[in-house]
Amino acid sequence: MNALPAWLPVTSTMEKMYAFQQQLASNNATLSTHQGEDDAPYHPDILFIGCIDARLDLERLGITPERSLIRRTIAALVPHYKKDHPEQDFSETIEHALSRGVKHIIVMGHTQCGGLDACFHGVPKHLQRVADHLRIIDESPLIDAQAKHAIDALEPASIHVSLDNLRSYPGIKEAEAKGQLTLHGLLANTKTYDIQEYDEASNALKKMRLIKKPGDTSVMVSDFISLMKQEPPCAQRLENPDIHEPELLMITGIDTHINPTSLHIEYGKALIYRGFDPCAARRTDEKAALEFAIEVKRVKDVVLMLPKGSEEKLRQGIENLQHNHTVQQALAKKEIQLHGWIVDPSTHRIAALDPATKQFMPLGKTS
Repeated sequence: MNALPAWLPVTSTMEKMYAFQQQLASNNATLSTHQGEDDAPYHPDILFIGCIDARLDLERLGITPERSLIRRTIAALVPHYKKDHPEQDFSETIEHALSRGVKHIIVMGHTQCGGLDACFHGVPKHLQRVADHLRIIDESPLIDAQAKHAIDALEPASIHVSLDNLRSYPGIKEAEAKGQLTLHGLLANTKTYDIQEYDEASNALKKMRLIKKPGDTSVMVSDFISLMKQEPPCAQRLENPDIHEPELLMITGIDTHINPTSLHIEYGKALIYRGFDPCAARRTDEKAALEFAIEVKRVKDVVLMLPKGSEEKLRQGIENLQHNHTVQQALAKKEIQLHGWIVDPSTHRIAALDPATKQFMPLGKTS
């Protein structure tokens, strides 16, 4: 295998990703399952809101980037609507989702959530941005004494909070009332990979039920539910689900048509933040994700990934990230490296931004 570029650190995750890029380059290969999808009509059925801890492979559940809008934030927490709040992009996410005609919004929490664990045990004082994000829990009247004193009660309660907060956004209640939109809360068990549904009426977790309604033409949701009922999704990907040691934080958009596993990045080795405008690097939850990944999980790499055609936007995004306080400190201490990737969704080839020349270099180039 060719040597890694000097600016690309040797971690197991990066090694696997780079080896895959070399294979594509040497064979001039593409992944046929994605041929032409970049130009295909994009009609998302679902807005999926999940945690940055991405141990569950969404594609095994039928949640594919080509057919869904995917939003990832710490603990899958949705803040209450605040008008003209410059550091909150959930309004933009919801507005975009409704404009695209999504029929379902799914909030999926999970067990062994580091964000909720921090909320339960108390956030260290130096993690101010994480604390700001987790204040969504503290400020909600739905969190009772039981949820505050038992982590297994806090997990479904956090889903309840996010569902309730979603309805504070313009257009959500109206779409629900017209039967155009349905909200769903799910909890995934990272040990067993069982998935339960949160029932708002009883305020309890129950076995999955079929989401699809009569007259609903969304095959996506039906596929999603049937897949979840079959086999433990993605269980074979993690040798020990109790050990979660991510090596990188990936930052990308809600409608980036790329699944990290297709780049040979293992879910157990990555945290993934997906935002409406990930290049701004000024959103409250993105700052929290950076702080959590770098200060708590001690990731070695932070990757901003955008689709082909977004080169100038990516350059600006990298510059914005370099001005983030947490990133600045980690770069100065040489604790992390910052990467900019342009990915071609049709071939899965990566062009990486060279920090010295500010030009894009195909990864795995053999010449």
